Amino acid sequence: MSLLDEFVRTYIMKLSNSLHDPHYQNYIEEVKSHILNYIEEAQEKGKGEGEILKELKVEFMAPEQLAEEFAQEGGSKGGSKQSLLFISSIIIALALPVFFKQLGTIPLAMILFIYSFIVLIKKDLLFFAVSRRNIHKLKKQKKEVIKKLSFLGSIYLFLLGVIVLLNNHFDLNVLFLIALLMNIPISIYIKKNIAY
Repeated sequence: MSLLDEFVRTYIMKLSNSLHDPHYQNYIEEVKSHILNYIEEAQEKGKGEGEILKELKVEFMAPEQLAEEFAQEGGSKGGSKQSLLFISSIIIALALPVFFKQLGTIPLAMILFIYSFIVLIKKDLLFFAVSRRNIHKLKKQKKEVIKKLSFLGSIYLFLLGVIVLLNNHFDLNVLFLIALLMNIPISIYIKKNIAY
């Protein structure tokens, strides 16, 4: 058995031992898949076993710490119910204009304002796809970096909400398109700032 195989086996075993609830099995499989993909990509780049092992220890937090974060983030069934309630509320809010035409884009604007508030107050950048793909790097960042990124993300979401709200009264489709395209440089900025 190679050192890398032993690392993966030990890491997953420690993670499994820390997460006793069978509900976490999908998380464990996802982590294992992520580690194996990382190893495969590093090997394709011609990196040696020792170098890859060092990178894995830097790139991935300790399994016990990861298990603790899963538990804190509401990975339990209660967290799933909360997510389901949140998503259901969004779907209902977005469906309201179908039944009440006078509402127009108000529900969508309100959702964007709420997201803006959550990002600003809770420093939760997971509304941005680039953050979700790099969550392990994001968690290693200093509070000042997270604060700056959440402020930027909050302003973007708030401005998007204002444009959507004003679109009820003015034809701002071009402005809305520009605002959506602004997501690209913001995502690049966030990704750049959550790199090592």
